[in-house]
Amino acid sequence: MKVEEGSFLGDRNSQSAATGLHAYFARKRTVGVRAAIFICVIATIASIFGVRLGLDTLLGGACGIANMLLVMQHNEALLGRGRGVLMHIARGRLRMFGFAALAAVVTIWSPWWAMGLFFIGFFAPLAIYAIQLRSEIIREASCTNS
Repeated sequence: MKVEEGSFLGDRNSQSAATGLHAYFARKRTVGVRAAIFICVIATIASIFGVRLGLDTLLGGACGIANMLLVMQHNEALLGRGRGVLMHIARGRLRMFGFAALAAVVTIWSPWWAMGLFFIGFFAPLAIYAIQLRSEIIREASCTNS
């Protein structure tokens, strides 16, 4: 005997998925803008000590935002169009080596410790995304418990 799970209220699940997808795209835009603002502030502060240091931070931030958006786009393609997992992994490795090469280039024209500014800019979007998602989860949990 074949048993099917589900409910007659299938619209509720699709509405929930649509709401979640809408929140995801809104979060992606918000995080991109907040990360750009944060990176510009850090780059301005770093440029007080040297223009190249500010440029290192901006380069890291641009790479970080690009990396965040590329990871999201590739994950969406993997889930939506069902592209192969091996291609997904290969693109991730290629992206990782490309951004690592840019970090190494930073040390050519700046002091070796300027790579830290590059990485601050690079990981800022991911940190901001994590903070944003955590606050949304806490807010949703408090609304559900009320």
